[in-house]
Amino acid sequence: MLPRFAAAASCLLLAAPALLACAQDDAAADSSRWDDDAAPAEGHPGIDAEHYDFALRLREDTDRIDGAAAVRVRFVRDAVDTLALDLVKKDGRTGMRVDSVTWKERAVGFDHEDDRLRVATGASPPEQGETRTYRVHYGGVPGDGLIIGDNQFGDRTFFGDNWPLRARHWLPAVVHPADKATVTFAVTAPDAYQVVANGRLEARVDLPGPTTRTRYRSLRPLPMKVAVIGAARFAVGYPGAAAGVPLESWVYPQSLPSGFDQMAQAGRIVRFFTDKIAPFPFEKLANVESKTRYGGMENAGAIFYSEQAVAEGAGIEPLLAHEIAHQWFGDDVTETSYAHLWLSEGFATYLTDLFVEHAYGPERFRKRMRDEREQVADFARENPSATLVNRRYDEATELLNPFSYQKGAWVLHMLRRRVGDEVFWAGLRRFYRAHAGGSADTRDFRAAMEAASGSDLRSFFEQWTDGPAVPRYEGAWRYEDGRLTVRLRQVAPEDFTYTLPLEIGLYASDGAEPRVETVDVNARRETVSFSVEEAPARVALDPRANALIDVASFERQ
Repeated sequence: MLPRFAAAASCLLLAAPALLACAQDDAAADSSRWDDDAAPAEGHPGIDAEHYDFALRLREDTDRIDGAAAVRVRFVRDAVDTLALDLVKKDGRTGMRVDSVTWKERAVGFDHEDDRLRVATGASPPEQGETRTYRVHYGGVPGDGLIIGDNQFGDRTFFGDNWPLRARHWLPAVVHPADKATVTFAVTAPDAYQVVANGRLEARVDLPGPTTRTRYRSLRPLPMKVAVIGAARFAVGYPGAAAGVPLESWVYPQSLPSGFDQMAQAGRIVRFFTDKIAPFPFEKLANVESKTRYGGMENAGAIFYSEQAVAEGAGIEPLLAHEIAHQWFGDDVTETSYAHLWLSEGFATYLTDLFVEHAYGPERFRKRMRDEREQVADFARENPSATLVNRRYDEATELLNPFSYQKGAWVLHMLRRRVGDEVFWAGLRRFYRAHAGGSADTRDFRAAMEAASGSDLRSFFEQWTDGPAVPRYEGAWRYEDGRLTVRLRQVAPEDFTYTLPLEIGLYASDGAEPRVETVDVNARRETVSFSVEEAPARVALDPRANALIDVASFERQ
């Protein structure tokens, strides 16, 4: 996911203020507290959701939806007397009213308070390991989550937009990101609409009305944050397949032909990630113009892009790469909690960087890394206690910041430099294979990288994922009698000392490539010296963009 940007080209590098503004808007829209570092079972005791079958009716003349949800759950312990699902209760104009809940076609008791639907499991308590399917009939006007309204061309649209926990505004489900289930959507809508959703299209049936029922099935377990539908007047293109993945382009008719041209860039991105990581995990890849509040939202196999991004056009390729990268990391391997959001957003950011390096070369890649580093440094100066793994937050939207995105990318970049390209990609593949279809946290990723590299990476991960801010240095250099002396002092953070290998570039006056010396910075103050034949014209810290540092000053004495 990328928060919305003013111009499509800015998806290349999102400024921190834009990220935070978007986060504040989202927090206002969904202000509930969430114990996000707890296991799903803590808020939904004794159950594991395995499958959802949602039947939804959309109408032209009202924002009300009518729904029926068949929810199959597995009980993970004995004597569970209550099944809990997340669903926002009707309050005023918006929210959902539950009409009935049944099991084996018999009504069961339920209570719907505090946006939690609690269902009595029935007269005979379930046993551990037993699966049951409960059917919920409900309806109402979604206050969020399903965005209903006119697009920029004045045409009515319906778009799911669930991140982080907003599916509960229109779907009875377990919305914790680590609780994943297969999903089926059957959507009845006026026949002027085309409907897109996760998974494979199973049927499109004409009904009286005139209406059409469209049914999609996803066979891969999904977190509810990326389980969605979209309904609008679309132009739909089928540009073929990439690495065996059927590609689809869904844009507003008014966006033709440029909309199809932009979506066509997806093919080579899919081929790159498939070659580097693993086969594409979902049944298809539909790239969809939409009304998502984000610049792009990585819904599994049906990525939604903001209509503003599609309208801007130029520079959309990095946005496509970011959202497509999420199909492996964020969707198929999902963070166990939003405290580990960097495993989704940091991965998508760095995989986009790596695609740019592959497609456009090392200089453009290094420019991206330097620009991303500056965003991290700016954020760290304003938030000196911030950490990459962040368990102290009120809203998941607070985590839409340069640490989750750009610092996460930089940690991966430094890890790649430490273990080498071959081992880095092997570690990513190992991590993906171990957790595909499930969820993982930072410890799981570290374990995969240690297994791939044969190295103990504990200190690296503890420093860069749990350490505050980023190291900020003041320094100076001096040439005298054939020796170059460099002095460094870490000025921030005040109560944490970073250790890292740091490259120092010595530039001659002729503009040639620098001589590069690597020093191990192990203390808050370091002094190193080198033998040189003549005074360099310039000395620079980290000339090849390999270290996440913030340089306050570095001058010749």
